[in-house]
Amino acid sequence: ITEERPQGMGDYYEVLGVSKTASQEDIKKAYRTAGSEVASRQEPRQQGGAEKKFKEIAEPMKFCLTVSLAAEKL
Repeated sequence: ITEERPQGMGDYYEVLGVSKTASQEDIKKAYRTAGSEVASRQEPRQQGGAEKKFKEIAEPMKFCLTVSLAAEKL
């Protein structure tokens, strides 16, 4: 599996704060935690910023889950 990520995005696992051997459940939990933090820091008038941040954490979550699932099938 190859990864294409936006320049400056950094390591997907670091974005979520999980190890490269994290389970699917750990990845999902990290995503929910990150999402809660984003939501709690945003004011209603800053909705555009929250949407962008959610997109920034959704992509790493999808990638990490895909890799985790592929590893389990091996």
